[in-house]
Amino acid sequence: MVNIFVVFQHIGYKKHPSIKNKLIIDEQIKDIVEKIFDIYANCHGSAEIVEYLNSKHYLSPTGYRKTGTVQDENKIGYDWNEVTLCNMLKNEVYIGNTVQNKKSVVSYKVHKMRTVEKENQIRVNNTHEAIVDKDTFEKVQCIIEKRGTNTKLKYDYLLRGLLFCYHCKRKLQIVIKSNSKRNAKSHPYITCSNYKSRNCYPLNISYEKFERHIIYVVKKICNIYADKEIFYSIYQGYQNKAIDIREGYKKKLEQIDKAILNINNNLDKMYIDKLQGIVLEEDYIRVSRKTNI
Repeated sequence: MVNIFVVFQHIGYKKHPSIKNKLIIDEQIKDIVEKIFDIYANCHGSAEIVEYLNSKHYLSPTGYRKTGTVQDENKIGYDWNEVTLCNMLKNEVYIGNTVQNKKSVVSYKVHKMRTVEKENQIRVNNTHEAIVDKDTFEKVQCIIEKRGTNTKLKYDYLLRGLLFCYHCKRKLQIVIKSNSKRNAKSHPYITCSNYKSRNCYPLNISYEKFERHIIYVVKKICNIYADKEIFYSIYQGYQNKAIDIREGYKKKLEQIDKAILNINNNLDKMYIDKLQGIVLEEDYIRVSRKTNI
């Protein structure tokens, strides 16, 4: 297993201009980070905070990094989502700690990532100035633990990053939503973030049902191609179609070659007629130019 040891840039911080792997507070966005932790510590849910941030036109971390803009009333895209917010709320970087080796690759040949157990992660305290005080951070962690799966992403969804909105062509999000019934289990749903501003159709599809259907379709296709007779018949059909296409082009080329031959023969005949005085030179030039076009 190959370990990964890199200092990442987090919203609220920026790289030190001269000291390598050192973070300093980004004053431009610091207040937003403090507000997020304070609101959550006062028992407001992640969905409520996301709605607040988007309604106030705050750009997501990706949007801020790309544009350098904190707030934009005319923004299109770059919306906050619950996954990003919850990852922020659990990140010790905001109390001045650096946690490394969170993920690792299986090997140099297999580049698939895996999450490292918390006890095997590398933690260094007080590596930079904190934005959030430890009491507030601990209170937030207690609330997250109490709420359980509503704010914790435990499953790396099979179709994550592969689903796109038909209308705006942006990636669809998989979010955890709680059931209206008391003590009911929460489930993941597929949705298009901020669909109203993009004039998209509002989606609220059960991810679990959708994934089961996709797996069923894939298995069905695999079963078809696993049958040698069916696979050969489909393959033969494509082969025949390809042969027909090649034959069609071959006939067209033959027709073009024949047309070119006729034109050249006619030009040769006209040239002889010109030499014999039967065709005037200007007529020969005119017809020759027209034929070349």
